[in-house]
Order: sequence, then structure tokens, then C-alpha cells
Amino acid sequence: MALETGGILRKSARCNREKSQFSAPVAEVGLKDHATLFCVGDDAQCIYGFRGADFTTVHSFKERIPSATVLKLEDNYRSTQEILDLSNWLLRQSPLAYGKELRAVRGAGPKPRLEDFADEWSEASWIAEDLIARREAGTDWSDHMILVRGGWFARAMQTQLIERNIPYRYIGGTGLLQTAHIRDVVSVLRIVANPEDELAWVRYLRLWPGIGETLANRIVEKIMEKPNLPDILNILSGNKKAGGPCRKTIELVATQAGNPVEALRVSVRALETLLAEQYADDWDQRRRDFELVEELAGKQSSISGFIEEYILEPVYGSTNAEEGEDMVTVITVHSAKGTEAKVCYVINVSPGAFPSEKDARQRTH
Repeated sequence: MALETGGILRKSARCNREKSQFSAPVAEVGLKDHATLFCVGDDAQCIYGFRGADFTTVHSFKERIPSATVLKLEDNYRSTQEILDLSNWLLRQSPLAYGKELRAVRGAGPKPRLEDFADEWSEASWIAEDLIARREAGTDWSDHMILVRGGWFARAMQTQLIERNIPYRYIGGTGLLQTAHIRDVVSVLRIVANPEDELAWVRYLRLWPGIGETLANRIVEKIMEKPNLPDILNILSGNKKAGGPCRKTIELVATQAGNPVEALRVSVRALETLLAEQYADDWDQRRRDFELVEELAGKQSSISGFIEEYILEPVYGSTNAEEGEDMVTVITVHSAKGTEAKVCYVINVSPGAFPSEKDARQRTH
């Protein structure tokens, strides 16, 4: 309505500027005058609560404006009736009287299946196996979509997809291996695998206090002149800010070149204090990601193998996939409006996740 009114006012102003073309001035229209409004809203949606939206504004509209006429949108053009039957059942469980029955224009289809799992790892493993079986039966990867409540709930799923070489794109956040804290820790492993990796060196050096971009680049220039580990350690020792824990971390990780899991743990322990300060807002959640990356590292027999398999070929988790590229879509529920797939998995459908405990608390206050 604001856009409509704004358009009218702009037109009035333009007309007044050109008043010589009219015999009488054009009256401006304001909301203070009598108006008939046509409002569209969703009485069962609250995902924009973080922006101050309140679904009860729509749900109680008739109570606030008794003379209003309510037209219910009950015809659904996307889902089959079996899916809508489940939605209708959920609506009936609500203490709020929605008073509507959704109908599928598409007609009937397969019933949704509920699978029980002990934890997120067994759930993710089952989905990955089901995806592979469907692929072998002739379906495309792009026929499948995995809905997640939020980024954290996608971690185990991403790990399984990567491990089994299932191509996917992640929409709604940053993929596990592309998150900043993972890239920070893995930068050490990249350096050990390839001392000439300039990007990894700059990222790693800038983690340490007192080493900014200028100093990091200056150190890297010297390292590129003698890119072998003994000379590199000497170069770091010759710099007051890089010669302490910064140098020692590279040396310790290098001793674990044949054990990527332990190399990762050494890197995490060495950088934990720095990262906890840098990512103070959500460090407790971020630190759990390292356990998932360890699962991937455990599949390789060397740091080089781990880097080559999972880090240097980031075909997974890309949100810039070309149109029509064949890959599974992992997407958050907040980003999923308008997306469709022939097969859809909704993971971690459990109390505290759908809806989240945080959101539930916010709606009760």
C-alpha cells in the first residue's frame, strides 16, 4: 500500500509541476481519507520474527477489523495431497484456529516417510546411501534437495556428501570447508603440504598478533626465495613476531605429515586461543566443526592427500553453480521459498530444531 500511495503522490507532484496542462489542480491522496484495503499475509508463517514480524497480526485481523472479509487461499499448486494432509494435520494440532483445509491441485502422490535415527551421523549416512541408490537407478543428483534448519545442522550431512563424492551446492550459508575458522586451521596443513602456497602463508601469518598484511607479504617474499622447510623455519626465527609460537606450530604440524588427523589437532590446539578471541561471538559452536573435519581427515593417509582431496578441489558446497549443473541442493529452510525438487529430505526433524528452542522462547515473550 505504501508503494501505491507513493506512486500516487509522485504523480500528483508531477502533475502540479505541469499545471498549465490542466484546468484544475490534482488533489493529493492520503491514508487519512476513507480507503478500501486489500491485504495479503500468511497466518502460519513466523520466519521473519527476527525483523519484528508477528504472525498474529494476520491471524487476528478479523478480530481487530470485524467488518473485514477474509478470503482463504486453500488451493496449493506445488505439493501433492499426501504432503498437504500432513500439513493439515499439523494445523489442527495448533491451539490457534486456522480453519482452513489445504487442497492439492496436482492431486495424489507418495506419502511422506518418517525415518528414525540414533544421531545426526547415522541420519546423514542413510541419506547419502539413499542418494547413491537413486542415482544408480537413473535419477539425477539435481532431482534431490536436503532441507536443514540452519548451518550447524548441515555439518554432518556435508561431511557425508564430501566423503562419498556426491556433488552438492549449499544455499543459505557457508559450506563447512569454506568457513573462515576451518580455512584458518587448514592453512597450516596447506603450508606443510606445499611451502610455496602463498595464499595459505598470508592467511596463516596474519592470524598472529603484530603481523599485518604488509609484514606478512614481506615474510612470504623471503620464504618464496627458499621454499623448503628448514630454510623457512630459519626465516621465521629471524623475525621477532613470527619466530615464536608461529614458527613452532609449523614445525609441529610438519612432524605429522603422515597423520592428517593429528596434524589437524595440533593446528587447532596451537591456534585455539587466537581463534576463540577472533570468533568470540560463536566460538563454542565453531569449535565443534573441527570434529567433523577430522572425520574427513581420517579417510586420508597424509596431509597432502587430505588437502588434495577436500581443500584444493572445492567442487562441493558451491553456491555459484552453473544453471543446470547436476548436483544435490542442500538448503536452509529460510532460503528454500520457491525451490522445488522431486525428492526432498528434511533432516533433524526433532524437538528443539523444528522450531528451534531459541525461536520458541522468543515467541513466548
